[in-house]
Amino acid sequence: MCAILDNDVCAEVFGDKRTPAGTGFLDWLDSRGHLVSGGQNKRELDDNNTFQAWWQQATLAGRATLVNGDKVTRLQRQLEDEGACRSNDAHIIALARVSGARLLYSNDRNLKQDFGDRDLIAEPRGKVFSTKLTADFSTRRRRLLNQSHCRNRPNR
Repeated sequence: MCAILDNDVCAEVFGDKRTPAGTGFLDWLDSRGHLVSGGQNKRELDDNNTFQAWWQQATLAGRATLVNGDKVTRLQRQLEDEGACRSNDAHIIALARVSGARLLYSNDRNLKQDFGDRDLIAEPRGKVFSTKLTADFSTRRRRLLNQSHCRNRPNR
């Protein structure tokens, strides 16, 4: 089960005042989930010191994978040149396509639309874990984390 964490919700998972959903997401990552990152996404998340420390340990434990940043950046530029995304987050769409991750934790409305767009993310379609309306760790969110979201194991 692979996921991508958008920087707009990093503090919900790795901040001082975690939300219930953020805590549930982190518990999932630490028990059976897998986080992928690379390129611009990794650089953005690295601004959070708690994330950096977690990433080091998770990588050693096999719970996190650094995706080839050059591949992600090339695809990001292609998507930007084509004007394929509504959001300003082509790097997230590129990361999903390169890694095979199909679960995104984000509250960015335009990015959520892009991630659900079958022309951008397909086979299988992308799913979004969002706390835009409420931050509880609902049954719906628990079920979402229990689904398989990795097309294949990411390349290191």
